[in-house]
Amino acid sequence: MIWRGSLMTVVFCLLLPGYYAQEYYEFTTHPSNVYLAGGVPQVVMSCRAAPVTGLTWTYQWRLNNDYLSAQQRGNARFTGFNSNELTIGSATSDIYDTTLFGKGNNFTCVATNNNGPITSRIANIFRVGKPFFQGNSKLNKNATFLAGQATSIQCGDTKFPEIPITLLWHYTRNELRFNPSSDGRIAIALDGTLYFANLLVSDATRYRCGVRPTQPITSTNIFFSGNTTLAIQPRVCTGQSCDFGPEFHKRSGNVQAVIGSSITLECIPKGRPTPIISWCLYNSNTQLCNNIQASSKYAYSQASNRLTINNLIPQDAGTYRCIAKSIKSIQWDNVLQVDPKLTWITRFRSMSASIEDTVTFPCTAYGTPPLKYTWYKQAIKFPLTNSRFIMSSTSGNLTIRNLLSNDTGVYQCVVEDRYNRIASGGYFEVKVFAARFTETMQQQQIIQVGPSAQVVCPIDGGPKPTIDYFFNGNQISLLGSNKYERLRNGNLLVKNVVLADGGNYTCRGRNRYNPVNTYVTGWARAHVYQATKILEGPTTRSYRIGSTVTIPCNVTADSRIRNAVTVVWQRNGQSIQASSKYVLRNLYPNYALTINNAQIAESGNYSCRMTVDVAQLPGKTITDTKIGNIAFNAVPLPPTLASGRLINSSMLFLNWTFATGNENNSPLKKFVVQFRSNYISTIRTLLEIPNINQRSTFITPSPYITYTLYVAAENGVGLSQRSNQLQIRNPNTAVPTDAPTNLYTLVNSADLTTLTVYWTPLTGEQANGPNLRYLLRYRKSNTANSYKTIDVTGSSYTISGLEARVNYDFDLRARNDIGPSTVFAYYLGCTCEQRPVGIPFNVTVVVTNANIVINWLQVPVHLQGGKITANRVRLTQVTSGTQNTILINSTTSITLYGLAPNTNYTVAISGRNAAGEGPFSVPKTFRTGSIDTAYKPVLGFPISSDITNDTVTLRWTIVGQPFYFQPQYRLSNQIWISSNNLTRQTANVVIRGLLPNTAYEFRVNAIYFSGRNISSDIRAVQTKNTIGQQVRPFYQEAWFIIIIVIACLALIIAIAVLLCKGRKKAGKFPAVPKGKQNPPIPPPPETTNEEYDTIKRPPLPHPQTETIHHGDESLLDNNSIDSLEQYADLPGLSKFNEDGSFIGEYGDKEMDRYSQYNHEGVIEPTGSQYGAVRDDASYHTNHTNHNTLDVDNSTTFSTFV
Repeated sequence: MIWRGSLMTVVFCLLLPGYYAQEYYEFTTHPSNVYLAGGVPQVVMSCRAAPVTGLTWTYQWRLNNDYLSAQQRGNARFTGFNSNELTIGSATSDIYDTTLFGKGNNFTCVATNNNGPITSRIANIFRVGKPFFQGNSKLNKNATFLAGQATSIQCGDTKFPEIPITLLWHYTRNELRFNPSSDGRIAIALDGTLYFANLLVSDATRYRCGVRPTQPITSTNIFFSGNTTLAIQPRVCTGQSCDFGPEFHKRSGNVQAVIGSSITLECIPKGRPTPIISWCLYNSNTQLCNNIQASSKYAYSQASNRLTINNLIPQDAGTYRCIAKSIKSIQWDNVLQVDPKLTWITRFRSMSASIEDTVTFPCTAYGTPPLKYTWYKQAIKFPLTNSRFIMSSTSGNLTIRNLLSNDTGVYQCVVEDRYNRIASGGYFEVKVFAARFTETMQQQQIIQVGPSAQVVCPIDGGPKPTIDYFFNGNQISLLGSNKYERLRNGNLLVKNVVLADGGNYTCRGRNRYNPVNTYVTGWARAHVYQATKILEGPTTRSYRIGSTVTIPCNVTADSRIRNAVTVVWQRNGQSIQASSKYVLRNLYPNYALTINNAQIAESGNYSCRMTVDVAQLPGKTITDTKIGNIAFNAVPLPPTLASGRLINSSMLFLNWTFATGNENNSPLKKFVVQFRSNYISTIRTLLEIPNINQRSTFITPSPYITYTLYVAAENGVGLSQRSNQLQIRNPNTAVPTDAPTNLYTLVNSADLTTLTVYWTPLTGEQANGPNLRYLLRYRKSNTANSYKTIDVTGSSYTISGLEARVNYDFDLRARNDIGPSTVFAYYLGCTCEQRPVGIPFNVTVVVTNANIVINWLQVPVHLQGGKITANRVRLTQVTSGTQNTILINSTTSITLYGLAPNTNYTVAISGRNAAGEGPFSVPKTFRTGSIDTAYKPVLGFPISSDITNDTVTLRWTIVGQPFYFQPQYRLSNQIWISSNNLTRQTANVVIRGLLPNTAYEFRVNAIYFSGRNISSDIRAVQTKNTIGQQVRPFYQEAWFIIIIVIACLALIIAIAVLLCKGRKKAGKFPAVPKGKQNPPIPPPPETTNEEYDTIKRPPLPHPQTETIHHGDESLLDNNSIDSLEQYADLPGLSKFNEDGSFIGEYGDKEMDRYSQYNHEGVIEPTGSQYGAVRDDASYHTNHTNHNTLDVDNSTTFSTFV
């Protein structure tokens, strides 16, 4: 069965030659437009299709989708309509026959081979004799103007066909060709309009526009419009009374062009005197406009009102600014967009598929949107009305479902954008055949442990056959299996291969074209080995000549066959042998190749081929190969500058030689002409020549300069060394041709009647002659005053005696001994300071792990409006939108710390002068690093000497770079109170105005520019008592005084008890008779005596301690503390007699008055004067100068007074 399947494969391939050929069907030459004109006998269209192996092309031509034949009308005109060249004859009447060839006038070439046809793009015939001017509504008009005015004349109501033409203007007075003026006063626009910047009396005449086709080349016909007559009246001008402008007659605006093409921009001015046009390329990042020098890339018209940019590349896109200068300067920005060239991404080619299958034809291109995709079958536009045909919405991919036999044919995909059209086609065959083996099934197969491997079972058919698989005799269920999958080529994919997957695999298949109950069957034994392959091998890359290079070849292999691993290195298919040049490592798993002192000759395709003979399976091997293109190269050798000579005052010829092979194995990209002059010693690029076959060039040298010239070559590696030098002097002189740049003024802010004019002077290379200087003119704006002229040198000039707060016109032109320049710079200045109108630019952000460094360039001086005195930095967190700003001096750098890590920020800078602040720069986005640089201060513990009764000195260690420090303090668990902010260098502070003997909490906040607030650890501190008690002997300490007071009170109580025993209930003590003495005082009772415990007296006040709250208080007299006089003044109590007895009545009722003080021996004063001592924030706030009683509630005995 297997043999039969193999035979069928051979027979089938023989019957279908080219069956597996993957060929493109496309035209290498498409027909082009042709032009018929009187006197041209015939024109030819040509086409040619790309060769296809084994097939021959024939050609036919179609006109408006109808094939040309000998039977068609006008057949005498067409010859070769069955070849790749169609010849079309001309007749005299063609220039008037607008219906010739029908309405469409579309010619296509159809190329056909045995498989089918393809069609070319459309070409047209243009009848050059067709009238260009459809009417004269814009001509034959007489107009009268005053001398000095501006005007224009259109070139009639024209409808130019798509043919190349030349526009001409004639003086009808003498029928002479009229050319634009060299100074730009008269110019012809791209659309043919004739423009006058300002009229002269001599311009009065009749004008007419002429059109001359440039195709065919032999055509000499000129077609003229009607006449326009200009009448110009003279007028008398005094000074600059007739001056005006400049303004723009016409400008290009925004334009588009495709890569590889050329584009012409135009700016046609008007004004008196005639404005001078210059061009520059504006850079929005730097806000600078770089002058454009004429070269092979850039070409100017005679008066520079047109700029042509050749061979466009993407980098040519940008803003091209044209500047018109006369009595002032105006500008216009022309934005050029360079569109991509239409190219293929994936394209259709010959292919095949089985009947009833689904196939997708690839067709994707890259170009200028929108792209239009069209499919053709057999050279006829392919209809997509059938639901089986699905066109991709994002590309030209065409999907055909449920293939039928008649889907076989030649298909062609055509893509168009606004610039171009490309096409690619091929032959598609729908296959119909019984299931069979497309090749012999190998009965011993090796698969490797890994993510997946295939058991090869090459069964195919049309339609696709049904295939069953068996492993060790058991049928494999594919439905919902995570282990097995059938591939479109019939192979069985085994996933997550392990050693246990080794065994016998059988596959069988059939479709409806196989006999009933008949299968094609094959089997194989799969042997599983651990991964055996090259892990790392050569890759395509380049190295420098002379270096030592090691190319890796690291392998891994199953342990059972590891000893059989062999590795062979080859270069360009030839084996490499070990030598002093090539060092081969031959030790598993590293088989690297080292090349010593590599030279160009060693370049080539290097391959590392691993071979493992499987001893258990004779004849079976495991192989793997890695290939890389290794190039050894260097920068080119320098060219040789052969000669150079000055042909005339404006032309220098330079030639050089460059030998083949000096490219040093890297494709040559261009030649670079470099120079330095006797004025500037820096070597600069004068010209780049992309034509690598060019060996000479013409250079336009400036007058009065000695040039030292060099030539260098550049390849893919870099630029060569410079050639030998050639020195050439241009002795000719001329007036300066450049105007000074960057003209601006700055007023003296202290004296608004004085301002200084600044400019960038011309270089010696721009002087064009000896004794370079400048003519400075100025006058009040918007007046008819004449200019004041000053002959100056240098780069600035100060003018005094001006009117304050007035606009002035300034213009500046260069001059030398030959004369003044014809171009000048203009600036509208003001004797006032204005806010900056420009922005800082070139903002850069350098992110490190330690900080963020921001640098910028200051607002351009001419946009400052006054002296920049400060800059504002604005930092914005992208996610939250939080902004922080700071005004710094006019420095152009700042370093930031403490920004949140891994966070996106934007930074913008503005400039500020005395008049105000200017706009912010374009925000610059950056992302901080992963390290947090916001550190908390390390606040130390205050020592005794740092603490007084009303101050605490805080000291901390500075960590990081905060913006400033903010000390804070509070009473325990109350609101934080902030002290004054401190500079980033401050590491200590004295907190004043605190309360004595009070517990406080302190901390220090580090505030960063980003707004982040990092607090130190909290330190708890108790202020001291009054200053007089800070250092005192032990007998003045509170504990000693309390002991003495307690002892005294105990004695007093004992005496009082004894005295009370002898008194009467009446209340008062009688007088003691003379001679009688009181009995002796008994000793104090025991503390356990209930009689004394029941007697409760008001408490003695403790010694008073004054607490100073945020202010200075006079201290109490310590000598009065603990005196009886203080006790005697308590309300509601009697006083002592001199002998210690009480004055007053002390009955039982009277004693009960004091029972309120008896509460388990704890003193709890009541009443307003003896209220609880307050220690909250409100008390300290509202009672700052009050004394408090310090009551010790731990006292365990009662007191009385």
